[in-house]
Amino acid sequence: MKPKLIIAAILLIALSTMGFQCINDGFEITLNLDPFNGCFFVNAGTSHDFSGDPVRIDSKTLYDNSYELTGVGVYDIQVQTMGTDLGAITNGVVYVWIEGSPVPPDTLATYAGNWSDFTTPRSILTSPTLVKVKSAGITRLVQAVMAKQVVVLRGQGHVQTIPPTSRESQVCVKAFAQAVGTP
Repeated sequence: MKPKLIIAAILLIALSTMGFQCINDGFEITLNLDPFNGCFFVNAGTSHDFSGDPVRIDSKTLYDNSYELTGVGVYDIQVQTMGTDLGAITNGVVYVWIEGSPVPPDTLATYAGNWSDFTTPRSILTSPTLVKVKSAGITRLVQAVMAKQVVVLRGQGHVQTIPPTSRESQVCVKAFAQAVGTP
């Protein structure tokens, strides 16, 4: 029994004096951010072109701010249509910028196809011919999240058929991101 006690004491002393910092080092956690959501109405009128109202998203509200972010990545962008089928959509663009920035908006994504193609959300992961991502817009989105800034999204495009009434048909966009942070 005495030899086991001596070995345990030596081991305890060795472990406490060898400086195992890995126990005290910080650790990083992967965080799923709430998606960036923006819906843009296609209003009635005489034009087939639409340009939805800008949508403001405070990036600080998308995650628990007790974490200090060390990295952010966008892993999917989805486009979905809702309301009356307006035929073909062409020149669909989603712009992104940082509120108050003098820098002009960047293109986050482009989309084109039939309205009915998008009644189920279409993703850059599963429908790359319908939705295409633009790296400058991704970079702008990541920078805004890292700096805890307000992001503005705006959608526009051209539809084959003008809707009979305003605020009936819309195009919605979601950008999904993950972050790495330390508590």
